[in-house]
Amino acid sequence: VRFEQELDGLRNPQYAQYYMAYRELKLAIYYITNTTAESDAGEVDRMMSMFGAQAFTGSSNRPAESRFQDLIDQELSKINNFADLKLQGILSDLRGTLRRLTKEGPGEGPATDQFERDLDHQAEELAFLESFARVNHEGFVKITKKFCKLQKLSSGHWFM
Repeated sequence: VRFEQELDGLRNPQYAQYYMAYRELKLAIYYITNTTAESDAGEVDRMMSMFGAQAFTGSSNRPAESRFQDLIDQELSKINNFADLKLQGILSDLRGTLRRLTKEGPGEGPATDQFERDLDHQAEELAFLESFARVNHEGFVKITKKFCKLQKLSSGHWFM
């Protein structure tokens, strides 16, 4: 529960839906590893709507590791797509700032102040993106360790 609370505190509310769904992943691994009491219908419905039925079906045909990998891949794809779009936006903004600076040239006054504000904003966006990546990486490490502990596996590095 501690990491869940830490993650909630570190999430930028504007982008909360793009962070890893740690709580839901934790519920899902308990479900797919059969290590918890009967899940209530609301929890199962929430997991199914978030991750799709694919990771929860075929329990007799697919091992828990395979279903866990599907869950991790899905979350990683969501996070990577967001980070890529965010980075492309930052790069585009930086290119625009550079074009304006090249066109207007160095100087003093309101234009220079605007360049500084633009660069400060882009630096803040890069710092956010670095923090976003670090927090999600830590979440993946923790959820993988939890899965491996429940399954009594020592091959967690395969999922990372």
